[in-house]
Amino acid sequence: MTKEILWLDDLRNPTQAQFRVWITVIFGENVKVTWVKGYREFVNYLTENPMPDGMSLDHDLGTELTGLDCAKWLIEYCMNNAVKLPKYFVHSQNPVGRDNIQGYLDNYLKFQEPS
Repeated sequence: MTKEILWLDDLRNPTQAQFRVWITVIFGENVKVTWVKGYREFVNYLTENPMPDGMSLDHDLGTELTGLDCAKWLIEYCMNNAVKLPKYFVHSQNPVGRDNIQGYLDNYLKFQEPS
């Protein structure tokens, strides 16, 4: 069965060999990757398609909005639509941005898990 993966990054192409290796290690072998390059594409994709099986997020998107803004929108979308947060990986090379996105998503999952 093919998994749907959403790749958020304004520059790095998920079909490049090094990123395909990451995707395979994190999400498995049979994946279809959809590449979105910014906040608006991210939001449009998720509102027009079923939630993907996974996503990989960058922080710095070359616009005024960041991957953290996308993560915040995603959490609100999941809460408002009773949708489970998919498996995620933060591949940003910005260490502060990466930690902010990772922490935001991890905290949401902790809130969602029963005690």
